[in-house]
Amino acid sequence: MIDKIIAYENGELSEEEILELFQELVNTGTAWTLQGSYGRTATAFIEQGLITKRVTLNGYDPNDGLCNICRDPDYVAGSHPLFDIYEYEGGAYR
Repeated sequence: MIDKIIAYENGELSEEEILELFQELVNTGTAWTLQGSYGRTATAFIEQGLITKRVTLNGYDPNDGLCNICRDPDYVAGSHPLFDIYEYEGGAYR
């Protein structure tokens, strides 16, 4: 992925490759950890329908602030007793 980011920064990617990169960045959660322009670009692409939001296997956005098991905002990642039965992968319980 680092090679793709460098190519993006150097203006060497096609439109299709840029969208593929940002979909990968969203899927892995990396879009939200890089400098702000990546998150803003990813959000714009999502809002335009060019890429999709990352979702867990149960169909919920793991970044919506709600527990992915019971949808209760009072539980945070790792505090729900049922999290023990779910696999933690790529920054989200699945």
